[in-house]
Amino acid sequence: MSMDYDVLIIGGGAAGKDAAFLAARAGLKTLLIEKEKLGGTSYHKGCYVIRALQMCARSFRSSGFAEKNPANMGIGYGYITQGWSDWGKVRLDMTGRLVKELEEELAKSEIPVKMGSAKFLDNHTVQISSSGGTSEEVTADNIIIATGSEPSYPGDGSTFPSLKERKGLRVFNSTQILENSVPPTHLVVLGGGHVGCELASIYRTLGSRVTLVEEKPTVLWNWDPLVGQKVSESLTEAGVTIKTGYTFEAEMLPADCDMVLVATGRLGNTKDLNLPILAGPTPAIGAKAESPNVDYSLR
Repeated sequence: MSMDYDVLIIGGGAAGKDAAFLAARAGLKTLLIEKEKLGGTSYHKGCYVIRALQMCARSFRSSGFAEKNPANMGIGYGYITQGWSDWGKVRLDMTGRLVKELEEELAKSEIPVKMGSAKFLDNHTVQISSSGGTSEEVTADNIIIATGSEPSYPGDGSTFPSLKERKGLRVFNSTQILENSVPPTHLVVLGGGHVGCELASIYRTLGSRVTLVEEKPTVLWNWDPLVGQKVSESLTEAGVTIKTGYTFEAEMLPADCDMVLVATGRLGNTKDLNLPILAGPTPAIGAKAESPNVDYSLR
């Protein structure tokens, strides 16, 4: 049976775009499917966004405004509230530029992009459903799943229901906090992974009091030990209070805490792909089961 494509890639984020370019350079007929926005988490909610906000925060701090205006959070709460929306525009401008460059690179490499949700119909067939309600089926010899991940905390308060009882407390995951326009007086970060450490650094740079809570003995516990040590030292020197070896309970929140960031990990975006169908029927005894050419990449 002739296939529509040699390689089909589900997910247009960092891993998906790189796989598409590699396949195209190898002379393979390639299709890229993206559900929401090209660039994925890294462009819109992850590393590029965090770097942009970090640079804005450092620029603000180096301007000297913080030292001249020590009111409230140490930098002038009113000013930072007003300025945060402007920094959001910087982020959107940056991601818009990156997406445009990516679109141009894909077009130059003759890699078609189909926008929509992907769902497996069998080992070599994927149904693409657009937001407008239309759908089509495409086939490929090889399929790469590069759908990325999302915060494990859904952001609805379900994980920490006791926090809902505290009046005026805002509880966000790492995606939601980027859309928040009012910075905290005292931020408590749950989770000492790279996301928690980066956002703790940004908000401390802006002048918020920051407390980081990690149940493991150290931050970045699954990284090189020296990296975790250096990051911990850097955050502490910047004024972040770090509590390691703690299992979080609502009673631990400082009295002046007005925002909690839940950064306790991420989960792969695979629930809507209909992956169970790939296993196929149980083969008869002695029969050789087909091995589908599917690469489960969740980076």
